[in-house]
Amino acid sequence: MRRTISAKVSFLFICLASFSSAVQLVKGPTSQRVTQGQTVTLECSVSSIQAGESIVWKHVDLGEKFVSVNHLLYVTEPDLRRRYSVIWNNQKRDFHLKIVDLKAIDGGSYECGYTDSRQSFIRLAGATITVDVPMEGAPVCDAQPKTSQLGDTVTLKCSASGGVSAPTLIWESNGRELAKQIGTSFLTFDKQMRQSDVGASFMCRAISSLYPTGPFCTITPLPHPLSVTIRANAPFYKVGDNATFLCTEHSGAPNVEYAWPKVDIQILMSRRYLLKDNNRVLTIINLEAEHNNSILECQAKTADNRVSEGASMAIRILNQIVTTSTIQPTVLSPFKVEKNSLHPAVIVVFVLLVVAIVVILALVLIRYSRRKSQQSSLMKMGGK
Repeated sequence: MRRTISAKVSFLFICLASFSSAVQLVKGPTSQRVTQGQTVTLECSVSSIQAGESIVWKHVDLGEKFVSVNHLLYVTEPDLRRRYSVIWNNQKRDFHLKIVDLKAIDGGSYECGYTDSRQSFIRLAGATITVDVPMEGAPVCDAQPKTSQLGDTVTLKCSASGGVSAPTLIWESNGRELAKQIGTSFLTFDKQMRQSDVGASFMCRAISSLYPTGPFCTITPLPHPLSVTIRANAPFYKVGDNATFLCTEHSGAPNVEYAWPKVDIQILMSRRYLLKDNNRVLTIINLEAEHNNSILECQAKTADNRVSEGASMAIRILNQIVTTSTIQPTVLSPFKVEKNSLHPAVIVVFVLLVVAIVVILALVLIRYSRRKSQQSSLMKMGGK
């Protein structure tokens, strides 16, 4: 019996210890599509790191070996050590993996996680880097201005560099030819943005005898506007609850980052919040009464610095909701209550009052009947 109790206590202690030491992800990496030669940063911010735990990066496509442990690189190839680094902030618990001069070998899946005291790997988040390697002679697309609105005139630029000299450049959209020039390495096309151009992709092909179908590039000068909404995990909360809010962007833009520009200043100053999933998820800890009707606002931002309009939501705390009225309250008599204004307490008091009256009347009647009976018996005895 003692061994059984001891085993249970030990098991409970192990469970509690493992639970309390679990590293929490604050911000994880996002999947990115980049061109060879560019720079990419995979973010990993954590909290609750305990003694014996290390934050690690793993390049899944290159096997089980770690890329880094804490702020130290674990790759051994000279080229990787030259191009890889960890942006480290021990106070804020940031362990961001930075890769410069991207190459095809850098593509694939990456995982941010930690190793516990037993050196077991626990995955926290993952992301994929897709490295585009341009074909020889592939053109480059550009648009000026970088950001535009309906009605603006945008200049689409296509330049063919290297590989094939003086190809035929063609601008297309939805299979329709918009502009064409033979024997050139540079072609521009002015397009006024209309409703049908919202989210439309424009393609430039570089056709030559070597590439009859032509390598190509694409650009979307007027992407769909960013649109965000907030969803709460409950319609109402009580004082002491934790409230979680999810911000979601609906246009399908890649590599979106989230921010909460409007949160109650007391919540921020007292650090009563947690941010997860690239700031998409906001949790407010241990709600207080004064947080009722506090407004939250979230925004989304893309890699090309497009920012959405803010979406707002109020925190609703159930026991703080009070219905106000401009009508002056009326004092009602207990015996004359309006039909629509009966309160359950009034009903209970009224019923108890009626029951008490009935009981008192019954007792009076019983006592009266007994007294009459006694008087009648005495009279009969006196007559005898």
